Amino acid sequence: MMHAARSEKLAGLVAARAEIHAAIAATMPLGTMARDFAVQFLAAQDCMDALKRNLRSEHVLIHEFLSTFYTQARRCGAASAPLPAPRRAPPPPARRPLTRRRARARRS
Repeated sequence: MMHAARSEKLAGLVAARAEIHAAIAATMPLGTMARDFAVQFLAAQDCMDALKRNLRSEHVLIHEFLSTFYTQARRCGAASAPLPAPRRAPPPPARRPLTRRRARARRS
């Protein structure tokens, strides 16, 4: 039931975003400095603010879903199993001590 409500909210947000994109395309300023340009610019800014609110709402909705998902997974015990320890790279091989013979070979 809760899943259906979230998916309906998400579908509504996506539909509203399509309308906002159309409104932004219609209100983008086309001319150069004039009164019409200023009016179009303000209308485009309002559409951009609406898009920002829409994206923020979607972000909150998705994180709410993830929070619920992980909370329920933890209750079921799926998240309580320990994770394997990360594998570390083996240490580099130790250098052999320099002997007189190796020192002479290195010099020549």
